[in-house]
Amino acid sequence: ELKATFAKDPTKGWVEFHHRYPNVRSYFAFSPIVYSADGADALFWAEWYCGSLCAGGEAVWVARDAQGRWQFRRKVLFWIS
Repeated sequence: ELKATFAKDPTKGWVEFHHRYPNVRSYFAFSPIVYSADGADALFWAEWYCGSLCAGGEAVWVARDAQGRWQFRRKVLFWIS
């Protein structure tokens, strides 16, 4: 649904987005998560969008700590506008 909103004209897409969701300033998109063979590490792609020239995308690596909780290990910013 969101892709169709922004497909033809991102500027008009943001007008429509704010009309549909008046209290929302941005949105996030995530890739499927890829896990290591032992399940201790995971990698995913995250993107955020906050306007026609306000967005970014990064790769995120997380790992389980000694208590089994996910902790950020590294984030690599690939693009931003």
